[in-house]
Amino acid sequence: MCSISAFNAGYFSRIPGHFTELFTFSDLIGTNIQILQYFISAFSIFCTFSFFGGLLLAALDINISATAERVALRYHINSFLFLVAFLVLWFVVMAMFAFLDYFKITTFTILVLPEFIFQGVLIFYFWVGYKYDHGSFRSVLIPVLIGLVMFSTASGRAWLKSEIARTDGIQSLFLQDGVCIDRKILRASSNGFLLYNPGMEEFEFRSKDTIKTIFQRRSCS
Repeated sequence: MCSISAFNAGYFSRIPGHFTELFTFSDLIGTNIQILQYFISAFSIFCTFSFFGGLLLAALDINISATAERVALRYHINSFLFLVAFLVLWFVVMAMFAFLDYFKITTFTILVLPEFIFQGVLIFYFWVGYKYDHGSFRSVLIPVLIGLVMFSTASGRAWLKSEIARTDGIQSLFLQDGVCIDRKILRASSNGFLLYNPGMEEFEFRSKDTIKTIFQRRSCS
């Protein structure tokens, strides 16, 4: 519930206007099937590579993990080193975001990669501290929850940016007054549809009563 709410908060933060007021709480909490399919696929691929990579590179994996834990422990002991490392990590992540914006990259997986790296490194740091008695379980739980909310919010923003940038998925809507329009359906609620007009690059909300037929692809012209 927390992750889905944060995702929707990030998603609608990039949409001008007050469209969230047209959605009920259950509409916002409802999971988009495409989003669910993406994360299931990503998790499956990650598990597959982790399993076979662990079998093929078991010794190398152990050495890398041990080295990473030693470095994290050093930062636990020296708070100044931790502050410097945190600032360097933050600068690198911000530079990655600036790079993606400059080159107008809209692939969802790439867009969420900087936030994934940032939150993943911090969670690993606090986990190592808990593992070697440099912190309590609470010191791990709180960063995990914060990281989940931050990553979900960033994912929501990235998903919308990727969604409206793609040319596929545009459908034709035949309205009750006989007009046919090409739109991308972003969200459906109990009242109507949140649409994106790719030609005008504008968002709009139309009641279900105004729409007669929805085609699976562009069919107006």
